[in-house]
Amino acid sequence: SVWSEGWITPFKKYGYWGSMEADSPQTLVAAIHGVENAANGYDGEYKDDEGMQIGRFWVNRRIDAVAETISVDGDAGEWKSRQAFYLSSPDKTETIFRVGYGVSDLYVVVETVVQDGVSPHQLTLGLSKQSGSSKSIIKIDERGKVTSSGVKVSSSASKYAKAKDGRDGTITEFSIPLKDLGLVPGDMLCFYAKATTPTSSTAFSLANQDTVTSWQRIILSK
Repeated sequence: SVWSEGWITPFKKYGYWGSMEADSPQTLVAAIHGVENAANGYDGEYKDDEGMQIGRFWVNRRIDAVAETISVDGDAGEWKSRQAFYLSSPDKTETIFRVGYGVSDLYVVVETVVQDGVSPHQLTLGLSKQSGSSKSIIKIDERGKVTSSGVKVSSSASKYAKAKDGRDGTITEFSIPLKDLGLVPGDMLCFYAKATTPTSSTAFSLANQDTVTSWQRIILSK
């Protein structure tokens, strides 16, 4: 069939072609020509034209945090996980975030690339257990300095180096005790990010810093 069981299907009807275009740094708009009998495959003729369907897709999704052995030194070379959240802004600042955990700590690596090297920008991160009973806020400036409120950052380090795609950027690693976040393997962590530059402020799509339920999700995989 056109749509196999288990696929994420954003449209109510089936269709036989589609198109998509980025409409913001975090979202895509997609269109599909809907027809009733497309679910059974193309047999030479589609019937019952349902017209155009339009939907929006978000870049980010839920990711897994896996067990890692990390040295917090500003070098992301030892990270095993390639699952990441992505954030960009109209200023062409691009950042990816990866999360892992060890025996007693949660680890976060933040890789930021800007068009013209180091420029004024600040990242605001939010961390909260799924229950949302408390929020921890982490701030990282353009030089990789890490400050926090609501939780203790046990270690941090930053380097100006090459990101995974070969461009120069700031790589920042930090760790937080799992017990301070109330987390154990198998738990769900809610994650928020916002990039602030002199001319713009961009957060994850539909995410509000004050509303934990709007944040992205990370599973601490067992």
